[in-house]
Amino acid sequence: MELTELRSYLINEFPILKKHTDRTLYFILKPFIVGLRIMKVADEYRVYFEIYPLWKNEVLARHGTLIFEELLDNNRGQIFINRRWNPNIFLDVIKNIKLQYGEIFCEQIHLKDFMTVVFAEWKQILKTHKDPYWQIPIFQILFGIALYYDNQKIKDYVTKLFNKNVERWKHLKYKSGGFYVSKKVKGEYRSCLIPDSIRTISYSESEIERMKQEIFHDFEDKEHFFAKIKENCKLPKIAKLNVGEFVGIDEFQPTESLWDKLRFVFKRNWE
Repeated sequence: MELTELRSYLINEFPILKKHTDRTLYFILKPFIVGLRIMKVADEYRVYFEIYPLWKNEVLARHGTLIFEELLDNNRGQIFINRRWNPNIFLDVIKNIKLQYGEIFCEQIHLKDFMTVVFAEWKQILKTHKDPYWQIPIFQILFGIALYYDNQKIKDYVTKLFNKNVERWKHLKYKSGGFYVSKKVKGEYRSCLIPDSIRTISYSESEIERMKQEIFHDFEDKEHFFAKIKENCKLPKIAKLNVGEFVGIDEFQPTESLWDKLRFVFKRNWE
């Protein structure tokens, strides 16, 4: 399957998506741009789900403003699309995009469905990365939604969630690093850990303040925040994209079950 064919199939299945570049399909979901990126690796393609913030100066500059990226997978692992056409693999791709993001790739997106995707990624981050810096993009997404829609219930929910995490960051300690050397043990060479190479990581008040500043920097000037979104939406390559909208903003009920799932991961990995 060639790139143009793959791109056409994806657009046909998800009409809200529109070509941005040869390898990217996006749509506007204020205050974000959301969509798929197709990456070629050797003779295979990989598909990534991406979220970009519309309030940044260099919107869609992948290495500068991308705040959410997730490689499409299934219950067997990552999905690779071989360039040699295989309808079964492609059907698997469509099936898993619908399972993971089907509620998002439409004209009207319920906020709770979008938040479920974000929280699922957050849960995965907590499992694999103890460093709280990895959580900064998640909070940028949550605070971006809270500010853009000016919904007090969402603001209170996100603020409560953030404050709970900051308290954990203050008491967070974990071991990191570790270097191995090859040593001959009982006639065999084995990799042996150098004990002194392991470091205990913790975060000072100033480091936590820097993380908080990185999260809140873009939201301190509300007028600039909205002006930048409006300005970016007028850029030629963005203006031509299709537009979706969040619905159910006022009816959004932050469920404790989302937080309970995260809290379980916190307890197992951090405490």
